[in-house]
Amino acid sequence: MKKYIKEGLQKAISYTSYRKLISDLIASGKSSGPIQSEDLLNYSKLNDRRMTRLDKTIQLSHETLLALKKNDIPITWLVLTEGWCGDAAQALPVINKIAKSLEINLQTFKEMKNKVIANVDSIEFAEKPSESSFGITDDMDDAEKMKILRKEYTKWNGQTNHKDVKKKKRAKEMVKIIADLRKQYSN
Repeated sequence: MKKYIKEGLQKAISYTSYRKLISDLIASGKSSGPIQSEDLLNYSKLNDRRMTRLDKTIQLSHETLLALKKNDIPITWLVLTEGWCGDAAQALPVINKIAKSLEINLQTFKEMKNKVIANVDSIEFAEKPSESSFGITDDMDDAEKMKILRKEYTKWNGQTNHKDVKKKKRAKEMVKIIADLRKQYSN
């Protein structure tokens, strides 16, 4: 895992560079990634328009800005995406707006990137994921937690018959962990 994070960070590009890359690909009639199709090109065009609109319209509230600036926790965003991905088209403009509000410029981005790459080897990965691994937070009620856990259960349960033995084993472990969490919140 550490190897992949390190490689990903070394290849990382800024949001501005990502937007230019996607726009250039669209102008040449292509989408990002190895698979090319008319559908993926059309999704890329749609997402490019979405990101342009969101770049112009997203506003962070005063309270959000204050909370972001108070946060002393170092944050590294490594987003893996393609230009045709609708989720990224909605999330990346928000992440960019947050980075701008924290005054992270390209030079700061490069410095942070190099610092994180140097520290990747010291990251410890938990064998057993915590609730936060699934996006569960303390401020959620049990119904919200159960909704997330149902989605995760469905996702992982679909992998329990995978032909790759390691993936199958991990999927079964995850299903058990999720089932245990679901029992905890169904009471």
